[in-house]
Amino acid sequence: MSSISIRGTCIVLVLAFLSSADSSAQDSQADNLESARELYDQAYELVLSENWTEAAQRFRALSDARTSGELIDDARFWYCYALDQRRESAEHAYRCYRELRADFPESEWADDAAASMVRLGDALSEAGGGEYLTDVETLTQNQNDQVAVTAIHALANPGNNDILPALERIMKRNDDSSVRRAVVQALHKINTAEARSLLIDIARSESDPRVRVEALHALGSLEAVEAADVVIAALNNTQNTDVQRAAVHALHRFGSQKASAALVDFIKSEANPYVLREAIFAASDLGGPDVLPVLGRVLRTSDALEVQLAAVQALRHLGSTMARRELIRVIRESDEPRLRREAVIAIAEPRANEGVDTLAEVALNDPSPRVREVATQALAQIGTPEARAALQEVLVQNADGR
Repeated sequence: MSSISIRGTCIVLVLAFLSSADSSAQDSQADNLESARELYDQAYELVLSENWTEAAQRFRALSDARTSGELIDDARFWYCYALDQRRESAEHAYRCYRELRADFPESEWADDAAASMVRLGDALSEAGGGEYLTDVETLTQNQNDQVAVTAIHALANPGNNDILPALERIMKRNDDSSVRRAVVQALHKINTAEARSLLIDIARSESDPRVRVEALHALGSLEAVEAADVVIAALNNTQNTDVQRAAVHALHRFGSQKASAALVDFIKSEANPYVLREAIFAASDLGGPDVLPVLGRVLRTSDALEVQLAAVQALRHLGSTMARRELIRVIRESDEPRLRREAVIAIAEPRANEGVDTLAEVALNDPSPRVREVATQALAQIGTPEARAALQEVLVQNADGR
């Protein structure tokens, strides 16, 4: 046999041996992984049964074993989780989650670990661990919005101005609407003069309407009357109806004469009818000498039935003699049956004689059967001797007419 043939035969034998060894190694790895999965499932059953001590031991063993393969980060997370649930050492559990994120930054468990770090870090910082607060602040920049929002809420405590610089940095760096709204909610919760000042800046200049709406609601809830000028500007200088509605609600909460005057001025505009309705209700609730005249103006000039109906309901809420007279005028002069019907309902107050003659006339002569029916019911509801007499006359005439 030639030397070339011998060498060829040897090469074939070596390759065959290596192939056999590689196949055996792969089989061994597969067996190890299968065994690891079985151990993992057994340990997870301990989690489901809340046997935290045993679960922690099992998952710790799995996470340390080289044979766990792709299950290592899973095992590490559940090990941390079991430590967390044991409630023996929040610091130990916190470090476990932090090390998991450091060792496996791309793990599907990284965000869950971050959320747990926020919760534990907040509690530990309140107990005097300032370094944990720094970690939580870092998590506000997490790419997962929910983690970032959770971290922001964890930072916010009433009266705590220490985190305001961190919140300002978040507003400068993060464009995500949900994160920015979380900052607004945190400022609302902190509720110091400095926090309210930041809210005012957001209400003034924020480009995202959803964030601006959140800021306006927060200022209203806090009754931050120092923000009145900014809120009034938001009401008048935008066409976004959500922003306008939030501004109306804030002015309503302020309850000041300045707020009432701003609402009255807005009602005179040709704004969105549904925003005007809310402004009408808010203005009538605040009251003031200018409210009644502007409601009368709406009833005479508005082309939007929804706005006119809101004005009728606002007049009923005012309940003054002048308001009732305006309602009687609507009943006598309006061409809109629904508006007349709502005005009839508005003046049908028990024991109130003003308007009885008008109701009797409407009950007999209004062109709308529905309005006549409501006027008849209103006379019965008022219940005074004058109303009962008028009702009797209506019933007699109706009977004679049949």
